[in-house]
Amino acid sequence: MRLVFFISILEIIVSIHTHAQTFNLGLQMDSTTIDWGIAIEEAEGGYHLFSAWRYPFGPLNTGMYKLNVFGETIWKKSIGFDTLNIFTGYFGGTVKIDGGYALGTGITTFSDEYFATMVRFDENGDSLFTSTIAVPGEELVGRSIVSTNDGFVMTGFTTENTAGETQKILLVKFSLTGELIWKRKFTASPIHLDGFSLIQPRMVVF
Repeated sequence: MRLVFFISILEIIVSIHTHAQTFNLGLQMDSTTIDWGIAIEEAEGGYHLFSAWRYPFGPLNTGMYKLNVFGETIWKKSIGFDTLNIFTGYFGGTVKIDGGYALGTGITTFSDEYFATMVRFDENGDSLFTSTIAVPGEELVGRSIVSTNDGFVMTGFTTENTAGETQKILLVKFSLTGELIWKRKFTASPIHLDGFSLIQPRMVVF
């Protein structure tokens, strides 16, 4: 038993040394006051990093970096609006699709209206479209997204802006071109619920 335990510890030590850290870098968009990375995906020749950023006293934007295998910036781009905050999403908020990405997130107006949002990017970091669910008097936030054969499913939370309203899990489906197909809510009053992640089941063939 002691021999087995010793071998296990040795395997862990060897594993740590064979996966040594290769870089540790700080990245920053131009002229910003806020920068934080939310999601990173492997890409051809390196990585794509999604980051929230903001110009001084301006609205929140979503940035996308292309990094090489050493963590050096190849290019960086951003998407944003003059009168809206667009969030970078949350952990699990990006999904690869057709060489690019879909981002499950949300936007807010300067008057604190919240809308669940999906943004589609190509592999060059250019936005293809932005799809937003706007319901008068209702707060909608997207957090996580997965792709399906015919579109995207996103989760988050929703609540009406009235006193005592219970926060519900939000589940929505978009088509591949960003049209809203359906929207569902799940509640367990008086408990506040929030959808943070999605797992796509796999078909098992025997």
